[in-house]
Amino acid sequence: MQRTGEVKLGELLSNYVDEVGFRDSFESLDVCEAWRAAVGQRAASATAYAYFKQGVLYCSITSSIIRNQLYFSLDGIRSDINARLGSSLVRQIVLR
Repeated sequence: MQRTGEVKLGELLSNYVDEVGFRDSFESLDVCEAWRAAVGQRAASATAYAYFKQGVLYCSITSSIIRNQLYFSLDGIRSDINARLGSSLVRQIVLR
């Protein structure tokens, strides 16, 4: 058997993830983890759920006080999340 070309394992896995369609799921997990790290433990514990879809991070906050505090610092949080991810995936954050 003759080798036709060498491919790095990272490239192979990345191509497979794209081909199967898991890229969005992995990005969603990364964004939600970055949300928890960016807002801190108190706000993360008040987050009932968070999901990411098409550049928008949707977060349900159980405490109205924490939701109001987060609302006034959304631009900073979005910048922090994008900095943690190393890209500008998050275009908008919606608090519910």
